[in-house]
Amino acid sequence: MSACKHKKRKGKLPPFVPLIRTTLASPAWKQLSFGARSLYVALRGYLRHDNLNNGKVFRSCRNAGRDLGTNSIRSVRRWFRELEHYGFIVKTAAACLGVDGDGIAAHWRLTECHSFDSKGTHIAATRDFDRWDGTPFDDPEKNRIPSPKGTHPESQRDSYWRSKAGPKRRPKRVPKGLIDSAPSIFAAELAGVAVDDVAAVLEVLDQPQPDPTAAQQARQRRLAGLDRLAP
Repeated sequence: MSACKHKKRKGKLPPFVPLIRTTLASPAWKQLSFGARSLYVALRGYLRHDNLNNGKVFRSCRNAGRDLGTNSIRSVRRWFRELEHYGFIVKTAAACLGVDGDGIAAHWRLTECHSFDSKGTHIAATRDFDRWDGTPFDDPEKNRIPSPKGTHPESQRDSYWRSKAGPKRRPKRVPKGLIDSAPSIFAAELAGVAVDDVAAVLEVLDQPQPDPTAAQQARQRRLAGLDRLAP
C-alpha cells in the first residue's frame, strides 16, 4: 500500500497558479505592463481548477493591492483597465453597493479559460487577446483634464451658499500706535471719554490735539497749587 501511495504522490506539485504558454507568448501579453501581469497572476490564483467560478472571479482594488504588495489603488485600477483593454479579462458584473451597505467588487471572466452559463452549459474559451488589433493601451483616466477651478459641483455649491450669506464684513481696525500714544490719551482725558472706547478715541483723534508737554506742565502746576492750599 505504501508503495502505491508513493507512486501516486510522485510528481504531484503543491498548490500553484498555472499559466498557459501560448498566453505568455502572445503579442498582447508582451505589451502588458509588469503591474498588469502581476495582477493577472493574482486573479488566476482565485480561479478554481475546474473553472466553475470563471465569470465570477472578483477582487477589490484594495485587496488586490494587498496581494501585490502595493498601497496605490489608482495603479491597481489602471491595471484592471489595461487587462480589459488587451482582452485578458471581461467584466461580467459591475461594482455596486450591496443591500447591507457593503461594497461588492466587479466580477470578471478570464478569457483564456472556459466557463459555464447559468444553466451549466460549457462555453469554450474566447481568448480575446489573440484578436488584439495592435492598439496600445491609452488610459483615459490618466489623460483626463481636470475641471477648471470653480466648475466642480462642490465648488458651485459652496459659492451658492456664500452668495446667500451676503458680503463678508470685515471688523474695524484701528491703526497700530494711535491708541496707546500719549497725544491720544491726553486728548481723551481732556474730552472726558474713556480710553477703552475705540470709536470715541478715533473721533477725538480727528480734532486738533494739544501738545503733550504743555498738558503735563499745566497738570503739574495745578497739583502744585493744591499742595499750597492744603493745611
